[in-house]
Amino acid sequence: MAQTLQLYPELMKNLLFTDIDGTLIDHHTYSYALAKKALKKLALNSVPVIFCSSKTFSEQVYLQKKLDINYPFIFENGSAVAIPKEFFPSITANRVNISESHDMVVLTKKNSNDIGIALKKINTLFNLNCYGYSKSNDKEIAAKTGLHGKAVHRAKGRWFTESLFSERPTQEALQVLESFGLCALQGGRFFTVQGKDVDKGKAVEVVIQLFQDLWGEKTTTIGIGDSLNDAPFLKVVDLPFLVQKHDGCWAEVKANNLTKIRAIGPKGFSEMTSAILNL
Repeated sequence: MAQTLQLYPELMKNLLFTDIDGTLIDHHTYSYALAKKALKKLALNSVPVIFCSSKTFSEQVYLQKKLDINYPFIFENGSAVAIPKEFFPSITANRVNISESHDMVVLTKKNSNDIGIALKKINTLFNLNCYGYSKSNDKEIAAKTGLHGKAVHRAKGRWFTESLFSERPTQEALQVLESFGLCALQGGRFFTVQGKDVDKGKAVEVVIQLFQDLWGEKTTTIGIGDSLNDAPFLKVVDLPFLVQKHDGCWAEVKANNLTKIRAIGPKGFSEMTSAILNL
């Protein structure tokens, strides 16, 4: 990490985009303890932390409350951007009310109902058993994810994507999914079926523009992730970082100026924070 310190001048207006599972929180325990001090340092230095994750709206709202964060966030792999009320007040186009606390801007033409129809089709055509959260009971979700209680229901609230607990679709099945305007991508834990137009990188670019319009100036953008699923947004930020996965390896991510951190998950997140803040 020593070489990275000289790359970063004193930070001015900056945005930090972070994956959650396996990056900000531990892959196995879902603990954010190792990243908590780093998040406090970022807050003291006025660096907005923007979640960019496959997690649902409810999961991310819950985590933000735990961490005392109240910024926009990207959920379900870039399917939509959630915006706290009164944030970006001038943005009205395509802004939809979804709760007392948030609006959202949808970035995909597909939803969970479209995915359910497509999965039913490939299961019938190829005698498969592809299914995920929507077709699972709480007990199975808990067994597959390690989540319990209300966390299961927060994870189950998928509006635009479906993470598969079952077998990976065959190549023939993937071609059929594509004909429905869908694709299946490998995440940190599961394959996720989503619209072909869903892209973490495009979602990050949308949020960057919103902040630049709000601030009236360009920003330095930082990104950190752990899996191949994070590659699209690591390619569009100025300073991309990759932490080691839970098995100690790095995902095969390629991005200009990519810094690989020799630490797993939230420990790597903490080391990244020290580097960019020159601590």
